[in-house]
Amino acid sequence: MTEVYLLYSRLFYFYKMKLVVCALIIHEGLLLITQHGHDSGHPLMWEFPGGKIKPGEPAEVALVREIFEELDIEVAVDQSLEVVDYQYPGKNIRLMPFLCRWISGDITLNVHLDCKWIEPQQLFEENMLPADFAMLNAGNNFRDLLHYAGKQTEESRENNAPSGNRPQHV
Repeated sequence: MTEVYLLYSRLFYFYKMKLVVCALIIHEGLLLITQHGHDSGHPLMWEFPGGKIKPGEPAEVALVREIFEELDIEVAVDQSLEVVDYQYPGKNIRLMPFLCRWISGDITLNVHLDCKWIEPQQLFEENMLPADFAMLNAGNNFRDLLHYAGKQTEESRENNAPSGNRPQHV
């Protein structure tokens, strides 16, 4: 009987779980974070942009779609990070993070109040969503982020990319 209850509770937990993708977008070694508005469920908190996966939609496709819908920019999805399950009051999410590169477009804040480019090490000074903090602390996620950001900086230097050529928000 206990085994049946445990199985039922797990199925209920996962059935009610929202599948969410988020992008850790790096450009020239800096990381993009976005801020929730005053009227959101997480007022003025910072997050990695992203959103819900539609039924049957691959996670990477959902991420590219969500970033374009939210910010009007195109990104390349380069690497997945460790997935995290997080429980907020009244909702459970499975957060599927990806390391991404900005490809093109100027940022338009369609759903967020603000955005900024920061050094990855500055994340722990920001008022980030709890699920995003949990994701950063899972497995090797933060180490992989630092490695990826350093690699992007090196590639920018090697390609003689002009510094400060980050997409601005309009």
